[in-house]
Amino acid sequence: MIKYCRKCNVELNDKNWYPSFSKICNRICISCYSESRKKYRIENHDKVQFCRKRYRETHKDKIRDYGHTYYKEHKLQYEKKCVIKLKKIRTEEDIQKSKEYKKQYRKEHKDETADYNKKYYEEHKSYYHEKNKNYQETHKLELVEKRKKYCIDHREQIQEYNKKWYQENSDYKLQWFLDHPNCRKQWAQNNKEKVVECNKNYRIKNSVNIREYRRKYRQTSNGKISTRKNNSKRKRELGFNPLNNYFYESEGHHINKIDIIFIPYSLHKEVSHNVYTNKNMEIINTIAFFFLMMQNIDNLIQYTTKT
Repeated sequence: MIKYCRKCNVELNDKNWYPSFSKICNRICISCYSESRKKYRIENHDKVQFCRKRYRETHKDKIRDYGHTYYKEHKLQYEKKCVIKLKKIRTEEDIQKSKEYKKQYRKEHKDETADYNKKYYEEHKSYYHEKNKNYQETHKLELVEKRKKYCIDHREQIQEYNKKWYQENSDYKLQWFLDHPNCRKQWAQNNKEKVVECNKNYRIKNSVNIREYRRKYRQTSNGKISTRKNNSKRKRELGFNPLNNYFYESEGHHINKIDIIFIPYSLHKEVSHNVYTNKNMEIINTIAFFFLMMQNIDNLIQYTTKT
């Protein structure tokens, strides 16, 4: 028996009639049914959207699993589509639209995206560790430059964040130094040149503050005791046998524990040295003897000119 569509009176067959409708004997063709569905969706747009949203929330895991399985089964088709999309030239307007849409989506679904990202990271932790290591090894110089630039551009924000963190986690900092007592000493031994440069630059920049701090410290009880100790030590061990005369803006340098050469104050402070530990004594002594030799030559020249 021939059957016809109740809306458009078209003859129904296997091509234009759903098999489920043929079982129920629902006499409507595919084209009429699709048009009626479109019409219903347009008329009841809010209702349809609400139903879809509710379904997605209740069947979240089911939809995700279905998507993964479908993607694995139709992977080649997806790759072909991606290649076709890449071949198409995207305009700047399209790129901006996609960026704005992504931003809006992240704002609206902030908690959901954060939970999903955490879960995904925990499941693929080893993969991300290897990926980050490889990237850091290959792009070492680029990362260093980026960090420097970021630190310069966001200096105030970093300082505020560090202050806040140290105030909140003061116990953690103390505990770390207790657990690693020789960490600073080891670093200073491995990076002696850096330490000297940093200290030198700090003294140059903060010379006034250092002088004032030392002056205040000398007035305290601990400062007075330390100055007495230093003076008594110098009186006990160091002698005073000058090899040349004192002159304006000069300072006495002990070439050993007895003999002294007067050299300019700036020259004396240029090289850090110590008589007791013999630190840099060879360098400063060569400078002092050279200065003494030049001073004696000048004195001889002046004496010969006078006579």
